[in-house]
Amino acid sequence: MASDSNLNTSAGNTVAVTADTDSAQPPEAPPAKAMKHEGPPPTPEGLSWRILAGDKFIDKTGLKVDFIFEGGFSANNVSDSSVKDSGGGSANFPNGQPGDLGFQLQSMWTFVHRDAKSNMLPRITPIPPPMFKHFDWGFDADGFYGRSGQPCGMPGFDQTWGVNEPGASNAALANSTKQNFVCMPNAYGQLYFPIFKGIEITGGRYGDGLGFEIPPQVTHGPNFFYSHTYAFYSSAWQVVGVLATANLMHSPKNGYLMAEFGLNNGEQLATSGTGNNMEGYEGALRWKAPHMNSSIDYSFRAASGNIKTVGGAPINPLYIGPVYPILSPVNQNRWRQDLVLQHEFTRKLSAQIEGLYWKQDGNKANTVNVVVGGPFGGDHAAGVNGRLVYNFNPKFGVGARLEAFHDQNGFFLLPLNLYHVNGNGIESYGTFTDTTFGFNFSPIPNIRIRPEVRFDHNGNGAFGSANALVASGAEAPKKDMTSFNMDLIFMF
Repeated sequence: MASDSNLNTSAGNTVAVTADTDSAQPPEAPPAKAMKHEGPPPTPEGLSWRILAGDKFIDKTGLKVDFIFEGGFSANNVSDSSVKDSGGGSANFPNGQPGDLGFQLQSMWTFVHRDAKSNMLPRITPIPPPMFKHFDWGFDADGFYGRSGQPCGMPGFDQTWGVNEPGASNAALANSTKQNFVCMPNAYGQLYFPIFKGIEITGGRYGDGLGFEIPPQVTHGPNFFYSHTYAFYSSAWQVVGVLATANLMHSPKNGYLMAEFGLNNGEQLATSGTGNNMEGYEGALRWKAPHMNSSIDYSFRAASGNIKTVGGAPINPLYIGPVYPILSPVNQNRWRQDLVLQHEFTRKLSAQIEGLYWKQDGNKANTVNVVVGGPFGGDHAAGVNGRLVYNFNPKFGVGARLEAFHDQNGFFLLPLNLYHVNGNGIESYGTFTDTTFGFNFSPIPNIRIRPEVRFDHNGNGAFGSANALVASGAEAPKKDMTSFNMDLIFMF
């Protein structure tokens, strides 16, 4: 989103740094090396609002409005004519973005926000300026329309809005017609307190802070590529909750260390599926080097992964679905741990690597998976992914990504890996790999174009027309898929 100034992190995305004119001492600028990183240029979203409202109004109120449009195209080598004739909806699954063949309106964003003056970005990073001396507040309310609005929907909130019918009640129909959805992925307030080394409280609906590709994804950062990792698809959710963020160390000599802890109602649920709100929790430790050219992020989350039943009946049938297919009378914990390492070797070359582990408890005696049927005794998954990015200049960069994600029984990638053979639902499972090569091109600061070639593999079979939610083939899906994907992002 728009900011008064920008600092490029080693991930290649921009973070807001707002000067504190009330501070007794001027902010200490980080070393020049960090400020000269030749990654993507400062994003120009909010330009139309600045022209319309004027700088005086924005400076006085702090109110900002940003707009982003993203359109995409995708083609693969394994989807047959029956899927193409039906519109190509979900034919790239389990690659969830872009999920469809052909052209698609990926997203249209409207951000209405006021940014609190702070020396941190909750869920992302600490930033170099010293602690700001006065209390401040902020908020973010986002409107979203597009194909990515389908997984964005939150039961109990925007998933069942009338504007999202008929697809809200019939996912297969939505996929076959490539229906666009409306949702509100961010709706939160923030309070900054000038105590200790700076503390900020976030409350409302927001993307959880796990991993490298923190949802919801906006503009081009931090993901260099149009498509995402399987690690992201396994947890691309928002939460309703409260998050506390505090700086533990804020030193130009030793670096910047930020800690987070929050309570929430579980992944993608407006209220808890067990009837006990705020029983889920998540946290993180985020360290940045003094030059902001290296970072280590450890994050975790834990919550009940089932919908509670009483007398055999679920307490909230609305929440039963691919994200929460587990029914049980007792809590079945679901937790994840994630570690991300990033380093900027030069002003042009940077690398990131992520490792993660998932675990879902279960008790076969009284726990059922309603998506594929039968008792459920627990599951786990693990993955590693890395990327190398070289930015020749602010307008052009190249990147490569490698990933292996082992989903033992296919539980954590639901619903993207659900296919049908003779009408029977089956989860593709095992080790999913992706090798992706791509470019970023910005002919002008307002536009970013991201073409890529992606190679996916699963030795048990996971790709092709039979894997689409709208299809019901007679054969298992194929083991390999090659796809060409490209999107265009317009920020204004």
